[in-house]
Amino acid sequence: MAPDRLPANRPILLGFSAGVLLAAVIAVAPAHAQGRLETLRDDVRNSNVGGSAAAPRDDRSANEQDSQDTSSNTESSNSTSSGTGEGWQPSFDQFFLGVGAAAGLAVTSPFWAPYTALGDALSDSRYFSPFPYDGDQFAYMTLISRETTRPWAAQFATDYGTIFDNLDAVSGRLVLSTTSRFGVDASAHYFEERLPRNRHDNLWLGDANLVFCFARNEQMQWRTGLGVNWLDDRQQADIGFNFTYGFDWFPAKPWVISAELDWGNLGRSSLFHFRSTVGAIVNRFEVYTGYEYYDFDRFHTNSLIAGVRVWF
Repeated sequence: MAPDRLPANRPILLGFSAGVLLAAVIAVAPAHAQGRLETLRDDVRNSNVGGSAAAPRDDRSANEQDSQDTSSNTESSNSTSSGTGEGWQPSFDQFFLGVGAAAGLAVTSPFWAPYTALGDALSDSRYFSPFPYDGDQFAYMTLISRETTRPWAAQFATDYGTIFDNLDAVSGRLVLSTTSRFGVDASAHYFEERLPRNRHDNLWLGDANLVFCFARNEQMQWRTGLGVNWLDDRQQADIGFNFTYGFDWFPAKPWVISAELDWGNLGRSSLFHFRSTVGAIVNRFEVYTGYEYYDFDRFHTNSLIAGVRVWF
């Protein structure tokens, strides 16, 4: 009788298995369909990368370990005092003093190296032409105030970037520079992602910084500053700290080379942003192309960008 019942039960077993598999697919599908922008939100609002709490340890084991460490440190101290003598200490200090000085020079080189290379002086007041290469006497800035120069200058750029993963961005950026060397650097990026079942997700990401032009001459200007990062979407707004560093270079007419990096945090996530462009300027309009990179805890983008910048 068993062989007769087996064929009759097989459809039931297959149907049950299919139902379990379908339920698993339905349960897992929303996690995959949430998209990359949802990962970015999770980084900013819920990220705990590197912040997990240490596991509690047994008090008796901790006491034993502390006792062993104390004993070991005592023996090491006795051995050092009896074996090395006082003649070794000065050379040790001098070595680390030299290492510290070299490290300090390396860390601060992004600031003093451009300042020295450009032959700049903080007391110099430079004036701006209406746009780069406006005339043949200088590329963009000059020490002499003329009828055609101004004590301020601005640039506004807008571009489109594709990340080749159903994710695109449209950006806008404003930079204001002055003879006093202080200025403003602000940007906004609108991200839109195409999701399954004809759905879309979007958010705004940007920064605003007070900058100081620490090195400049007729063909180049370097700036750095501090400000805030921000994210805004349909749920809430988040902010964080930002450090910015960048330059504009006018090597020869009609070329303009620009780069900048931002480093800080946003909400619960770290943030690193790099951008570099090469453009050609005609009158006050520059057409450029370049590369842009964003790095959060888990969200990363590599995008090619193309846009237009207006100098005024």
